[in-house]
Amino acid sequence: MNCEILRTLYLKANGEIVCNDDYGEQVSLGTPAYDRPRLGLIRILENEKYGHIRSSFAAGQMPWPGVCEHCALLRMHEPAGVDLLAEKVIDKFQIEASLACALRCPDCANGTQLRERPGPVHLPEEWYRRILTELAEAGFRVSWIEFCGQGEPLNHPEFARLVEITREILPETRIRLITNGNHSFMRKVGSVFIDETIVSIDGARQQSYAAYRVNGQLDRALKFLAGSCDTQIPRGGNVIWKYILFSTNDSDEELRAAQDMAAELGVTRLWFVHGHGRMVSSRFTFANALSPPVTQPFVKVESHPSYNNRSVSLNNVGLAEHHNGPEAQIWLDRVVIHENGTMTLSGWANSADTRLESVGLGLPDGDRVEIPLEIARPDVIAAFPSYVREACGFDVLIKTPGLDRSSRQRLAFDVRFRGAAAARLSCDLELTI
Repeated sequence: MNCEILRTLYLKANGEIVCNDDYGEQVSLGTPAYDRPRLGLIRILENEKYGHIRSSFAAGQMPWPGVCEHCALLRMHEPAGVDLLAEKVIDKFQIEASLACALRCPDCANGTQLRERPGPVHLPEEWYRRILTELAEAGFRVSWIEFCGQGEPLNHPEFARLVEITREILPETRIRLITNGNHSFMRKVGSVFIDETIVSIDGARQQSYAAYRVNGQLDRALKFLAGSCDTQIPRGGNVIWKYILFSTNDSDEELRAAQDMAAELGVTRLWFVHGHGRMVSSRFTFANALSPPVTQPFVKVESHPSYNNRSVSLNNVGLAEHHNGPEAQIWLDRVVIHENGTMTLSGWANSADTRLESVGLGLPDGDRVEIPLEIARPDVIAAFPSYVREACGFDVLIKTPGLDRSSRQRLAFDVRFRGAAAARLSCDLELTI
């Protein structure tokens, strides 16, 4: 079994370190000593609870029976992941900047936590600075800081200042914001740069949007989305419109309208997400793997993480290169084989030749899929300065009915250059399911 717990951290607004899952938040892993000169954060990462997690995974057992079974992030059929915390690497450090939120979404635990949880509602700026400083001084490398939690991050009175502190102490760390967007972009974000902004807007009409985002204002969220696109994308950021599919917003007419609006705004991606809970769409579900009517190339169909419990994934897979022309490379950040006959592929392909435009994928059943390269990846350009095309990323969901999850499979990739009839580079990836 695999879990994110040994490669991520989750800091609540009240200063507590907890398990990185909505249900798992009840498992407290420790609280830094904010009243002392040294917080002792590194000691927490080596305490008895983390020791229990490591020994449980080594024995093939769940660390917290009764809790882990409900975790949306647990992957029952994957081998145990690498203990990155032991290597002083944090893939994602999730920061709950604020527990406050003006919306009252039906399936959210925010209201209960506001009533019952002790400690500050907004993460104190000084606590945040000291946490990052202690990690940096200990030699930790943090890939992503993600502002997200049970509240709305932008409700923090000094949200932009938290971003500035991150840039000051961890200049190489990328920053992600997940927000409902019911705020003024200029007042809350302004000139600070955010590498990836995900705005949750579940509907293209006020009535359907507010059926789940209770108290939310669609026009305000769309204005925030527009501000993000206008300000962040020209600087190399990604802006994603996340649209959870509910019974109230899943008509073909509204889904097409959302795509037209997203195209006009200029978002990097529009995610239609298979939801869960009492309002889940009955038309487009994870089980039937049906795709909404897609009219724009930047649309991707996603699923709530809880649907991936029986999925199998591989991370950070570099493909062997066979050169027959310009130098090129393919890298798969993540491959996920889902039990509903679909596969998620996320990664990038790039070359010193600017004509590189797409990746071809050959499936075991003989079908071929053309994957466009359209997502900005400034991290790739930073790592490979000779690769000049920044829009070199891909993140797609592909139907793979011929892929057998119980045997060894081979996927054949090639890189295509504009105007070239034949592939210039071929790569094979062998998956053990």
